[in-house]
Amino acid sequence: WSNKFQFPDIISDQRRILRSKIVEKCSIRSNLLLLELEFLKILSRDLEANDDLGEWPSFSTIELLTRFAGYQENFVFDFETENQDFQMAIINESQKCLCNFVFQYENARDFCALFRFLCILSFSILVYFILL
Repeated sequence: WSNKFQFPDIISDQRRILRSKIVEKCSIRSNLLLLELEFLKILSRDLEANDDLGEWPSFSTIELLTRFAGYQENFVFDFETENQDFQMAIINESQKCLCNFVFQYENARDFCALFRFLCILSFSILVYFILL
């Protein structure tokens, strides 16, 4: 089960900077993309982030994750020419981040509704648990 984390030692301004920097660094060209997404997944469980008046997660964060997860037309991977294991790991981590955001934050649900992928995400989660 997912754990919820609190980072009480990190004040709100530092938390905003940390989150914006990690999202800014997430790039398909990054060798650390998988680690960045794993860190973002941890941050997506931050209970203290609810104090940010709906600023987290940002629209750009959700947009980036939906692209990495394959829910947009401008999908970033070419499975015929690149490392498929790495690509699947990126897709999986992106979906985990999105799940955390959708279940924790109302503005994430609103953003996801704009992308019209909430049904697809729900179906993906259902299939994942059925196949376990």
